[in-house]
Amino acid sequence: MLEITWSTTPWTANMQQAIMIGDDLVNDVGGAQQCRMKALQVRMGKYRPSDEKHPTVKADGYVNNLAEAVDRILKHLGE
Repeated sequence: MLEITWSTTPWTANMQQAIMIGDDLVNDVGGAQQCRMKALQVRMGKYRPSDEKHPTVKADGYVNNLAEAVDRILKHLGE
């Protein structure tokens, strides 16, 4: 469990229920996966098409923008 203090209210999160959304395959996606989190890579910013063929780091999914990421997460929660 990760405990985060926002203002004065503690909040705990189960890493298996969290998802990282980032544009950097190795640092954002790979780092999250090392913490046993799911990770989506956004196809913008540091993203490169070759990221999808990386030999050691593979995102759990790819999205074109943050709005699409939110839509996919909400759809997944509704299943």
